[in-house]
Amino acid sequence: MSNSKLTSEISSFICKLRFLQVLDLSNNSLSGSTPLCLRNFSNMLSVLHLGINNLQDTIPSTFSKDNSLKYLNLNGNELEGKIPTSIINCTMLEVIDLGNNKIEDTFPYFLETLPKLQILVLKSNKLQGFVKGPTAYNSFSKLQIFDISDNNFNRPLPTGYFNSLALEALTFLAILSVSRNQLEGLIPSGEQFNTFNASSFEGNLGLCGFQVLKECYCDEAPSLQPSSVNERDDSTLVGDGFGWKAVTIRYGC
Repeated sequence: MSNSKLTSEISSFICKLRFLQVLDLSNNSLSGSTPLCLRNFSNMLSVLHLGINNLQDTIPSTFSKDNSLKYLNLNGNELEGKIPTSIINCTMLEVIDLGNNKIEDTFPYFLETLPKLQILVLKSNKLQGFVKGPTAYNSFSKLQIFDISDNNFNRPLPTGYFNSLALEALTFLAILSVSRNQLEGLIPSGEQFNTFNASSFEGNLGLCGFQVLKECYCDEAPSLQPSSVNERDDSTLVGDGFGWKAVTIRYGC
């Protein structure tokens, strides 16, 4: 029911659809809060797309265990508050897009532990603080899109994440954007980092490296070790028309 000119609030009737697998109400004019039942009303729900609406209030704070959610897109609303830690109960998640909201929080380190997460978009919110890097082994090991642009993150670039990715799957990191924050320090070189242009890092006056054509007044930027992972098929990220390529095309629009 995307692009259907729907208005008003999301009907609580959907809470009765216990066997629902895909809920796509994106690109409408829905307002109000997200129904609380969306967090756990169907263990079969794999796709929840409420992007590009006028939803307000906060993200539902309790996601139940043993759910099947793979795709969560709330981009382009007016959601506030914090990112709920209960999202870690969604162990099947491959896509999280919370961009273009009014979320006020620090970097959600707890998302590191999601074993299948491939796309993380947090751009254009009110996130702030120090992104210190991985707090767990094998953090974000399958990440392909990482966008924290247009927030208020500060201090050094979180190179710890990139070093972790280099050991596992750096060549899969297709899109990186940390632009328009207050980050500083050396931008890594080598592997996939040599393919990212200045737009990935712009708006951070404290960053230096060849990508931004700014000399570092210290030792050369750290090089990442070659990746030794095997190639894999990434053509079906979440299935049923929500593949990785489709998500990437939508993301780039």
